[in-house]
Amino acid sequence: MESNQDVINIDGSEEEGGGQMFRMSVALAQILAKPLVVSNIRANRKPPGLKDQHLVGLKAMIEMSNAESTGAKMGSSEVYFESEGTIENKEISAECKGAGSMQLLLQVLLPAIIFAKNPEREETTVHMKGGSIGNWAPSYVSINHILKPLLANFGVDFSYSVKKHGFFPDVRGSCDLVATPSELPLRPIDFTKRAPVVSVDLRSVYCNKHMKEAYESQISGGLIPSLNEKLSELGLEVTEHSEYCEIKNPRAKAATLYCSCIITLENGLILEKELLFDGIKHVKKIVKGEYTSMPMTEEIDKYLQDILELINNETLCVDEHHADQIMIFMALAEGTSNIRTVSPLTGHINGMIRILNQVVPDAEIETTEFEGTTELKITGIGLKRS
Repeated sequence: MESNQDVINIDGSEEEGGGQMFRMSVALAQILAKPLVVSNIRANRKPPGLKDQHLVGLKAMIEMSNAESTGAKMGSSEVYFESEGTIENKEISAECKGAGSMQLLLQVLLPAIIFAKNPEREETTVHMKGGSIGNWAPSYVSINHILKPLLANFGVDFSYSVKKHGFFPDVRGSCDLVATPSELPLRPIDFTKRAPVVSVDLRSVYCNKHMKEAYESQISGGLIPSLNEKLSELGLEVTEHSEYCEIKNPRAKAATLYCSCIITLENGLILEKELLFDGIKHVKKIVKGEYTSMPMTEEIDKYLQDILELINNETLCVDEHHADQIMIFMALAEGTSNIRTVSPLTGHINGMIRILNQVVPDAEIETTEFEGTTELKITGIGLKRS
């Protein structure tokens, strides 16, 4: 593959300096068929360079598209990537060694499939192994119940099914991503009108018998009644969903309690507030093979207040964890897309602005402050298949 284009150079140490800069740069290079060099990868993390989850995503992209690449190895601080923007292998596997986030694999691979240049628009399947819930990454709940319906507004559709849950640090799960390239150009979106709350769902997933006990006493028996007491003033009641995952390996260290509060507005917009207890911080080993739950009252009290603030906010339309995830679609869609998100902007949102300015310079990005939020406006390039 010989390129006649100038190479795009991304400094991975800028803005938040983490894995997002690398993932989104590679995704855009694939979509736009532009040669790319990312240097100083994850320079602001310890240790810096590619870790297993980033490397698995890169190798999956290379396999899926028959791309050319150098530097695809553990610890690498610089990667060259070049692709023609098509999907050549329509069924691949992407397997993290441990509980590395499968959702972060989806974050880089899904846009590549949606915008694939293949004229036949055939279905692509990615079989993943890794973590379905963990720190510093979206959960499978967020993908299916918030991101998927948000992206449907652009004309994007996909399925993400959990075969087995994976939990940090040593329980590996499996998921399947199935997607078909969308009809292009994508539609623009306008998420700037706040509407009344019509439903509040609390989806919880937990593993380890002590986290099961913690869920029953502190979430089902504590948080939910307290939240219902507040919601009664709005004529609402929490819908409770819970899933207990039994871990059969007696040596596994994983102990997780995860909650996702999903707030649906009358106009279809969806907001989320998450809570995660993990075995490293909240479960104390007292005897070999036996654990006891540590107090979670302070965190749960704060979670309740965070949920109520999100429900009562009259201007926020896209929460801080989903704004950056939809920006790549805003920049490539046709027309002007608007959202109202958090103020100040997060490191991930600012990182996406920097990446888009470098890789998609024809997309126009504006930010303005509005009543404690940021209105983010992106006029997209209306990407089409040639």
